Amino acid sequence: PFKRLMCFENTSVNVAKDVATLFRGLSTISTLGNDLKVASSLLKTGDSGNNRMKMLRAMTIGCATWMAIGMPITELNIVLYHNGSGPPPQMQYKTLIEQFAKLKADISELMKKEQLKQSFEYDLYLTYSPNEKNVADDFFAVCNSHASSLRVHTEREPLKRDSPWQEEICQKIKKSFKVVHFLSSLFVGADDCIEQFNISYYLNSKQNGRALLAPLLLDSSSNLPNYMKSIQWIDCSRGDREIIADAANQIFQLVASKTKMPREMASERAGIDVFISYAHKDSETMQKFRSYLLLQNPNLGLFVDSDKL
Repeated sequence: PFKRLMCFENTSVNVAKDVATLFRGLSTISTLGNDLKVASSLLKTGDSGNNRMKMLRAMTIGCATWMAIGMPITELNIVLYHNGSGPPPQMQYKTLIEQFAKLKADISELMKKEQLKQSFEYDLYLTYSPNEKNVADDFFAVCNSHASSLRVHTEREPLKRDSPWQEEICQKIKKSFKVVHFLSSLFVGADDCIEQFNISYYLNSKQNGRALLAPLLLDSSSNLPNYMKSIQWIDCSRGDREIIADAANQIFQLVASKTKMPREMASERAGIDVFISYAHKDSETMQKFRSYLLLQNPNLGLFVDSDKL
């Protein structure tokens, strides 16, 4: 009856980490369909001996968070084992069933309240491998040179693995105007980076035309998963400070544009002579072309379609 069987084996004793691993695995197959119905046991509560109530809470909150973000899970069935003897399942698992009903009600109420909050607390949300902090610092320095009041958030400490943290990260990303991921081999090798990318990836699909993601590609040889390749990024694989600064300038302009009314932006673009649209792999070629046009006519009205990175 199942299209796919996912085998979960983990030696961890950390409930929150186990649940994070589960949904990270589900995210790799969620791009294959828009109507995922998932059935799962109450993970690691048999021979592994994890607390059933803690695991139920972590799985329920984790699933609700990912569903709200946009992962195409339409149904999660948590299956409890009953060997046919003793009290009926409804009595044996009475406390768990009541707790599950309460969790669903609490989550539904919380989501209704969250829908009323739409303001931005951060201009930029940055994620990068700790080993590439120097690149992120260069990027931030350029943005900060334009506006010292720029509100930037980054998770400087490792994510807390002793509690369900996805909802906290989700709220911070929702309150950010742009999310900048520094994509590289080191990035895709770090669980914390992958988790934050996945959250922003699903949120990006729910922005009603506004692009949330503005990633930078630092390493052209990095083996990015296919779903990461589907997002428009700025090619910074040359790796020098000049190209990082150029990327920071582009993204800062996007942040600055959020304070303008659509009518203002339309009037700015009314005098456009040339509209340039390009594939992200050809960004260097586009820059050469743009420079050549401006060399021929410095007053030429150019618009580069980078608003929807």
